[in-house]
Amino acid sequence: MGLSFSMNGTTKDRLIAAAHNLCDLLNSQGVPAYIYNTAATGSCYFRIRGCHDCRSIRLSDHRGRVKYRFKYNLFLNETGYRMEQDGNVWRHYYGIDEVDRLITHLQVEYRNRKREE
Repeated sequence: MGLSFSMNGTTKDRLIAAAHNLCDLLNSQGVPAYIYNTAATGSCYFRIRGCHDCRSIRLSDHRGRVKYRFKYNLFLNETGYRMEQDGNVWRHYYGIDEVDRLITHLQVEYRNRKREE
């Protein structure tokens, strides 16, 4: 799979292109995601359609504000994968090379949440 986007254009243009590509990838893998917000700071936010209990996803090229905590975070300018525990929630941080892992995690969460309904 993997995420592809052009390195041409402004940072925001690249981010939006990557966001649309990620959305297409998630949908093609059975995770009905959609972009619900693009911030002026250079972040895109996703939700999974029909799964209100599923956590939000953040795509960015920078660290987010501490007060906003997303379970799934994909960074265009980093590599690797790490997890951090925040109270009772594990937060996941994916570099651009770990998109396949992100998609797998989202598929599992989506299936589990849909089973619980």
